[in-house]
Amino acid sequence: MKKIMVPVAAALFAAGLAVAAPAGADEPGYFTELNDYGYGDTSQEDALSLGYSICEDLANGVPQQVTLDAIYENTNENVDVDDATFLYKAAILHLC
Repeated sequence: MKKIMVPVAAALFAAGLAVAAPAGADEPGYFTELNDYGYGDTSQEDALSLGYSICEDLANGVPQQVTLDAIYENTNENVDVDDATFLYKAAILHLC
């Protein structure tokens, strides 16, 4: 399953949120999990922007469903609700 996240998603989520990786961040593990799931065509920069924006939402108390809806609505049509949930969990596990 190949997925491509559009740059609009990264721009929407990252809108000025250039944050340093937390001390426990496992970016290689995050990329491996995305690739294993089928997100290998997404640039690492876009994937990280999305992942860290999920962490930012989590840190700011944004409800999970709000973040999931934003991922689903602002990525291309190949990203379904299950994919959004996968991205959310992968970011929390590896980046937050």
